[in-house]
Amino acid sequence: MLMNSPRWYRSRWFMPAFSVSLGLLMGGALLAGDNAGAIWSVLLMTGVGALFFFGGRRSETLAGLGGPGRDERWELIDVRATSFAGTVGLIVSTLGDAATRVTGVKSFTGS
Repeated sequence: MLMNSPRWYRSRWFMPAFSVSLGLLMGGALLAGDNAGAIWSVLLMTGVGALFFFGGRRSETLAGLGGPGRDERWELIDVRATSFAGTVGLIVSTLGDAATRVTGVKSFTGS
């Protein structure tokens, strides 16, 4: 039996908060590796979070992708897209493995 309780990840705050958190995590990892692009990763992910926060009210696409505006139609789109991406990933990894076994090269760069 399905319950109609609101889920925390369906909140309109989830995607912006997740984007900013991921940006901070990426920035911290880049900063730990002495990479100068750390601030750009934080700014980029903060911009993505702002896009979902401010654009989610006006755009049905952003609302559906961001979480709070999802209905049965968006659930079906999500299931189909996930299935397609999984199938493509499986085919690409299988072909890559076969190419590696046939050629004997350990990586696609040739080294």
